[in-house]
Amino acid sequence: STWWLRVVLHNPSARPLKRFVEFGFPLLDEVTLYAQRRNNIQPLGTSGFKVPFEARPVAHRNSIFPVEISANETLVLYGRIRTQTQVSLPVTLWSEAGLRDRDQRALPLFGLFFGVLLVMCVYNLILFLSMREVSYLYYVGYVFFMAWWIASLLGLTFQHVWPASPGLNHVTLIAFSFSSATFALVFARRFLGTAQHAPRLDKVMVGLAAVFVVDMILTSLGWIDLRTSNRLASPLALLWIILLLSAGGIAARRGDAAARFFLPSFGVYAIGVVVWTAYRQGAFTPYHHGIYFFQFTLALGAIFLALGLADKINLLNRQMARFVPHEFLDFLGHGSILDVRLGDQVQREMTVLFSDIRSFTTLSEGMSPKENFDFINRYLQQ
Repeated sequence: STWWLRVVLHNPSARPLKRFVEFGFPLLDEVTLYAQRRNNIQPLGTSGFKVPFEARPVAHRNSIFPVEISANETLVLYGRIRTQTQVSLPVTLWSEAGLRDRDQRALPLFGLFFGVLLVMCVYNLILFLSMREVSYLYYVGYVFFMAWWIASLLGLTFQHVWPASPGLNHVTLIAFSFSSATFALVFARRFLGTAQHAPRLDKVMVGLAAVFVVDMILTSLGWIDLRTSNRLASPLALLWIILLLSAGGIAARRGDAAARFFLPSFGVYAIGVVVWTAYRQGAFTPYHHGIYFFQFTLALGAIFLALGLADKINLLNRQMARFVPHEFLDFLGHGSILDVRLGDQVQREMTVLFSDIRSFTTLSEGMSPKENFDFINRYLQQ
């Protein structure tokens, strides 16, 4: 689709002004800005997701155009936007200092967001390598591709990773988002045990994961055009979040402790999507506050899931402690039953007390199983 935007700027001062017009949505395919002075119209440059980064008028992740406004001049700007994605047009007029200050304020937020996700990935990858529990690997895949997806949404991958290859932008954006969603589904199946406790829902989750994988492959091969893939993304994302929240709700109803962390994680994710969509539709301004809030909810959700994994280990240790005392693990030098490996051993001097109950066989033959357990427990409590 092609959209046109008209903006009138007036400089009432007696000196010329330099301003920057920013189109704050990085995913617009092609943005061309024209300036009309009297009867003369001249292009100020072309930018966008499908334009090589070096060709941009300003080297920035968003489409930004410098504009010179003479003293006492009225300048008419025309923006032509061509894109296959949903159109969001947060347009801002900046001074040079204002634009620089906004970007400087954004840097710590970006660093904090990606730093949190990096720590979550590295820490849980180390846990996977040490314990071989596949849930950690699924979690790492979910967070890793989510980080790349957000970096693509912000235009950071185009700016810093493949600035000369704009053709990769939309394909990788779909690949990163669907990869993250697929890992989230397989993580949920493992973490909540949906195959055992909700088999019908589990089959739908497997089917949706297969749809994500097929869509990624066909889009990468060019067999599905980007417009169609983008149109499919919204309903698939809605179904994805409904399935995950449903799985968490079923787990909560049966008293699964994992749901305490799973539901808040994807609950805040859903809130973030709603708020960001409202900002994109212009319900709230400025637009960049919406993406900041969305990043916050994603990071918070990743932290909730990491806490859920840690709680599951603690729960397993508490359950195993009924059969394998902590003192035994201490002798082996391990903090968790998951650390124990075949062949682990240690040599210590110890005292062993053997105790026998006279005629216990005869006594037990006259008691029921419950009476036998009660008898033994009363004896051990003496």
